[in-house]
Amino acid sequence: GRKTNHIPAEMANLALASGGNIGPVTLTLDEYTPTSLSGQVMDASGNRILDANLYFYDNDTNFQVSVRTDWEGRYMVADFPPGSGSVNCYTSGFSSYNSSFNLSPGSNTKDIVLVQDTSRGNLWGTVRDSNGTPQPGINVRASSGQSYFYRTNKFGKFLIGGVNAGTYTIDLPDYADDSTSLENVTIAAGETIGDLDFTIDKSLGFVSGTVTDSNGDPVPGPFVSGNGVNYDYRYEDGYGQYGLCGIETPQTFKVSVSESGYVNQYYNNKPSEEEADSVTVATSGEVPNIDFVLERGESISGRVTDFHGRPLQNGSVAVSKTDGTSSKYPNLDVLGNYSAQGLTPGEYTAQYSSGNYYQEFYNNRRTSSEADTIQVVANTPVTGVDFQVGLGGTVSGVITDASGTPYTSGSVYAYPTSDPQTSLRNSSLNATGEYRIDRLPPGDYFIQAQISGRPRVFYDSAYSTQSAMSVGVTENNDTTGIDITVPSSAEAGTISGRTTDENGDPLTLQVRATGVDGYSGNYYATPDSNGDYTITGV
Repeated sequence: GRKTNHIPAEMANLALASGGNIGPVTLTLDEYTPTSLSGQVMDASGNRILDANLYFYDNDTNFQVSVRTDWEGRYMVADFPPGSGSVNCYTSGFSSYNSSFNLSPGSNTKDIVLVQDTSRGNLWGTVRDSNGTPQPGINVRASSGQSYFYRTNKFGKFLIGGVNAGTYTIDLPDYADDSTSLENVTIAAGETIGDLDFTIDKSLGFVSGTVTDSNGDPVPGPFVSGNGVNYDYRYEDGYGQYGLCGIETPQTFKVSVSESGYVNQYYNNKPSEEEADSVTVATSGEVPNIDFVLERGESISGRVTDFHGRPLQNGSVAVSKTDGTSSKYPNLDVLGNYSAQGLTPGEYTAQYSSGNYYQEFYNNRRTSSEADTIQVVANTPVTGVDFQVGLGGTVSGVITDASGTPYTSGSVYAYPTSDPQTSLRNSSLNATGEYRIDRLPPGDYFIQAQISGRPRVFYDSAYSTQSAMSVGVTENNDTTGIDITVPSSAEAGTISGRTTDENGDPLTLQVRATGVDGYSGNYYATPDSNGDYTITGV
């Protein structure tokens, strides 16, 4: 038996006869006061090492955990059992480090110094900008037939560890035009070469901060973005820290964080980019403490099945706020369940889409304008937003000109009769003028052919949905023979009339005629001095 902050217990050598049972079995789990362990990983010269791997093991409880160092070479393990254990640390270019420890309740520290692997070489250096400021997150490359890459840590230092003996060219591939490469750097096995320094001919700054939840716990790997700014690299780690690196100065922009299960947020605790506080990187160096505290928010959940009730694991659900400010894309589990979390109160739509099944909005709606809205209020999870979808049906046919010659290029669109301005699916014509629109939800559709330089024509020989013939689609059936003839031109009509004011005096205001079905276009005319107008070419 296992439980967080408890010593595991087991009962061994239980004999079970055929057809029998054993019970009751009682296991007692002793609770312990958790400890924490933190420290730094560095080389013999005190250089802190980014992304070193650490593996911790507790002797008494068999508890084990693995972590990596952050961009300051630090690590931290929380909620570890007190008592004796061991640690293994390894990274390219150094011998594997193994050591035992004994932890007391509370906070413990342990720094780790790695010894170089004598069969390989290590290349150290610092990258600075034009002002002499060390720059984090810069990509450094060492090439000699084989290429090695490393990002500078928070202090602008890079370690290209574990390289084979040989002669290398070292450069900054992302700043090739703004820096000078180091040529003919020769290294032997077991050798460390330092002071391989670079200067980028630009003034660069970076933004850093920490992302935590409302309890103060770090949010691992936060996805932080700079809106309206170009940056060379985004750093994030398991301790909630982030950095936006390689920002040319000066620049002012907005910073946001988007993390699954939490409400999206802009700096400084603002819900939208318009309301967000700006962040300014005026000169080279760090702009620190651009921190975020995230709230869990509300949720919408449900299940996706096919027409037979079988759960679907593929495809995606998009849960979007109707004002367009945010969207969530939860995954489906093996039972077809999904849960969109981190939602703010308001109205949402939910849509399922897949490469194998037709797309659908919640409650069997086919288009966004038809979609039912889902109301989310504070402290009330919304459940039962389910989807049951199928393979749908197909519509196919041939598109020809007035002489019966097939068109070889163009597209055919399917519009639901309930929302005739929204194309749900379409198909391109093949070399013989054929089309096939698949994955259409059951229902009635208007089918329209669109050929470049030709009138747009609905089935059957109609120029608007008001006179078009609808085509019925049923699940898992093909509707064939929906052929459309598209002439080279269509006879135009005219609309005329007079514009006057309330006293009957003529007005010369512009007149616009708009097709009521949304397909006939907009046509304009300006009345003459008598108020008379004529719209031609309709």
